[in-house]
Amino acid sequence: MRKILALILVVSVVVFASIFPAQAQNSSATAEVQNSEGDTVGNATFTTTDEGNVEVDVELSNFTSASQGEHAFHIHQTGQCTPTFKASGGHFNPTDTQHGFLNADGPHVGDLPMIRIDEDGNANYNWTTERITLGEGETSVVDEDGSALIVHAGTDDYITDPAGKGGDRIACGVITKSSN
Repeated sequence: MRKILALILVVSVVVFASIFPAQAQNSSATAEVQNSEGDTVGNATFTTTDEGNVEVDVELSNFTSASQGEHAFHIHQTGQCTPTFKASGGHFNPTDTQHGFLNADGPHVGDLPMIRIDEDGNANYNWTTERITLGEGETSVVDEDGSALIVHAGTDDYITDPAGKGGDRIACGVITKSSN
């Protein structure tokens, strides 16, 4: 009888984990966003939803009035930020697709809709995506070498490969797992 109960328990755990895979994975990550002077200009939170998607919430502040408007916004392949933010590499693209939501062969896993900085230098952003994960696997933004969230100086044309003509990188945040 104990063997049967133990077997039922094991099968139940396996079935539960397969039905609710997001629950079995790390469910959140954060990024402190900094400008090229090293000043903190915002924070981002990544949260796995009950459906297994990832919700991206970003709050930015203290941008200059020259930064007002829409900016290309992406997850880049390496979790490193330097003053020019080039160490973050190209867009996060483990599935080897083309750049952009308007590209028939796109988008990259790390492509995000543009972020809008208002006249006061602030931005509030919310987007939910099924293309990234916070657990294991090729689309994880918290893998061994990490990932970075990048704000570009210009807008994204959503089609030009590999980067959408977003221009210079003006802010960067390394995405790190939250301890649960």
